[in-house]
Amino acid sequence: MELFLKSFMHEQNFPEDARECFLNLHNRIDKDKVIHDLVFLTVDRFFENDISFNDLDEFFKTCAFQAGTHEYTLAMLFFMYCARVLEKKYLQRGIDRKIYVDTMNDLKCKLMECREVYGINGTFVAHWYPQFFTLERFALGRLQYEKIPFPKEDYSKNGYTVRKGSIVYNCHIPSSGSLTEEMCFESYKKAYEFYKDELGDNPMVIVCHSWLLYPENVDFFPKHSNILKFMSHFDIISYDTHDSFSEAWRVFGKNGLLPPSKWKTETSLQRAFKKHVLSNGRTGNGYGVLIFDGENIVN
Repeated sequence: MELFLKSFMHEQNFPEDARECFLNLHNRIDKDKVIHDLVFLTVDRFFENDISFNDLDEFFKTCAFQAGTHEYTLAMLFFMYCARVLEKKYLQRGIDRKIYVDTMNDLKCKLMECREVYGINGTFVAHWYPQFFTLERFALGRLQYEKIPFPKEDYSKNGYTVRKGSIVYNCHIPSSGSLTEEMCFESYKKAYEFYKDELGDNPMVIVCHSWLLYPENVDFFPKHSNILKFMSHFDIISYDTHDSFSEAWRVFGKNGLLPPSKWKTETSLQRAFKKHVLSNGRTGNGYGVLIFDGENIVN
């Protein structure tokens, strides 16, 4: 297992101090038979879908205390243990290993978020991970996708109709860097090819529910923003408005946990957000639909 962890963290380019942190924790667990057996029994139960998330969350807290570490750190190491099992499942399913590597890069993203927001090597969003390990969520280029039933009423545009409850492909945007239009279209094409057999001759319906798609963003985001280009790919069919910007940590890191007046601004996006919020501007989430025929957006 230690060799796997070293290889995995090297391939995902974990910071050196994080690698040392997780290897030290692994060695402590490896030397304590009670904790070791409990951890790997829980890994087995996780893959057998024999443990609820509430119980898993409680396990992270209890086991972290026993191992003398933070629950966020224990959770990240746990999911790296799971990544070893997942790699074998990808091989058994004949899924390209590059997709495995790209999908597991989400662990690196969540590690960097946890370091930025809390100063801890780990992950504070353990609830996010089950669908990666049940092979339901995949990174295909810059974006991640999973199949879901369409949750809205029937949608029609340009001769295309999406029925409520029909299968669509929900996309997520990991915090892995730039989000250029070229990257987005490359990802749409990779996703279309990945799911092509089940699509038949039909286009791919991609949906996204995100703060990035909140309609009022167009009023204050920098005009050159890649996010505005990403927004333009979607027909935003609904949105909800929030009293406060709950996603501020995504834009401002740890400063996003502070009152808006104390947000530090270094980028044009941060300056725009702070000015907007302090001017009583609204924030929220938008729900968008994108219909892709393998080459073009057709809705």
